[in-house]
Amino acid sequence: MPLEYNLLGMRAKRNYPDDRFWSLVGELSGDAILGCDSHDTMRVADPCEIYEGLSYLDKRKINVLDEINLVDPFAKM
Repeated sequence: MPLEYNLLGMRAKRNYPDDRFWSLVGELSGDAILGCDSHDTMRVADPCEIYEGLSYLDKRKINVLDEINLVDPFAKM
């Protein structure tokens, strides 16, 4: 299951993303997706923030997925 690297946390210098956590994800060969909280439509898909997020994850050797397959939790198995 991919983990979300949240660009708002990066931009706002919140207590996430946490370097210790993401270093561990890199050691364990985890996958990630980039997420952005769209509180401000002008910041959605900001190229500079995307580049900074991708660079951060790349330094930790974390694979960033281009797409994810969603599963319907109510579908009958």
